[in-house]
Amino acid sequence: MVTKIIFHVIVSAALVGVLGNAQQQPRAPALLAAGAEAAQIPPQMRAIVDSLSGTWSITWFKVDPSNNEQVTGHGEEVWKLAPGGVPFIEENRSIVNGRPAEDYAAMWWDGKAQKIQGIWCAPLINDEGCSGFTVTLEGMDIVLTGEWEKHGKRFAWREVFSFSPGPG
Repeated sequence: MVTKIIFHVIVSAALVGVLGNAQQQPRAPALLAAGAEAAQIPPQMRAIVDSLSGTWSITWFKVDPSNNEQVTGHGEEVWKLAPGGVPFIEENRSIVNGRPAEDYAAMWWDGKAQKIQGIWCAPLINDEGCSGFTVTLEGMDIVLTGEWEKHGKRFAWREVFSFSPGPG
């Protein structure tokens, strides 16, 4: 049996989510453009890089079955291109339920499979250390989907970044 965990994130002036809330801080577009050009990445990957690059402040929430939210932590997430423009990496450093919660993810364009591949590493909660995930573009949404195992139990996750125009 697989337990499902769903993250849904909406981006406008701030990144707002059911289980997390993040606000982007300023980034250096010239550096992003230079790395993206060097990698010659396809439009699907460029859309993700352009949307997620930067530093984000995160607020973690626990949502109960009645849809009540309780703040459980805070942190910072950084999305950036690695040197040379590949892969696109995420580093998350948070405190959740009073304990450090850190993870790392990477995405890249797989030219042979003609799709974006991903790997997520969180050894404190993932008995496998790292596990793969899929990345898809659904309209303007970026959807990450994967599974991990902890103490013999499988968990599925789905994180959706929904972008909407900001005010003004």
